[in-house]
Amino acid sequence: MIMCKCADTSVLTGVLGAPPWSCNALTALCTGCRSNVDDFSTNAVEGFLEILYTGICTSAVDWGGILCMADKYQVDGVIKICLASMLNTLSLETVVPYFKALNKVSHLENVTLAKEQMMNKVELDKEWLRKLADAV
Repeated sequence: MIMCKCADTSVLTGVLGAPPWSCNALTALCTGCRSNVDDFSTNAVEGFLEILYTGICTSAVDWGGILCMADKYQVDGVIKICLASMLNTLSLETVVPYFKALNKVSHLENVTLAKEQMMNKVELDKEWLRKLADAV
């Protein structure tokens, strides 16, 4: 366990509960400290934090990365937001990374349904199918 070196830990207390926080959760969630999250992209970490603090994500983000991060830190609300956003933003550019992320978190509730809904969209577009086939 480590303690946050930020001057204001009230935000972290609201998100994580009473200190001390676990090292991984603190590193990922404390924007005042130097971040050292090397298993997720910067976009995923920023999007994850924005959702935690505001409940929404206003920037173009790595939804698959945020989904995997939400799984790692067991934040069910963020998982639900990610799945809905992935369905709404599915495109030729996102189809492969989204399915890769869904496969990584296939143990989660609602992932099977989200994956089926995405597959229904993809099967209607041969270009998307080609993109998936080329990625395998």
